[in-house]
Amino acid sequence: MQRFYKFEQVFNVRDAGGYPTASGKNIRWKRIFRSAEHQRMSEIELSDFQSEVGIRTVIDFRSSGEATDPRGVGAISDAATKRYHFPMGDADS
Repeated sequence: MQRFYKFEQVFNVRDAGGYPTASGKNIRWKRIFRSAEHQRMSEIELSDFQSEVGIRTVIDFRSSGEATDPRGVGAISDAATKRYHFPMGDADS
């Protein structure tokens, strides 16, 4: 299975699949991904990635300040995609 994905302006995109859980099972491939600044992904890259993995939920761990970035949440913002923001790095988080 593919662990790392390469994009022009988005770095450190990887699949969390295959790692063991506390119960001794493994995380299923193509279920959980992490990336830095996915809002930099081009529409073509997003379309190709979405076709391959089917993004349904985005969990945003950016701080409150980062979340107000004028670039917004990026192209992964269609009505069908659920979004959750859990700010990390804020004084009260």
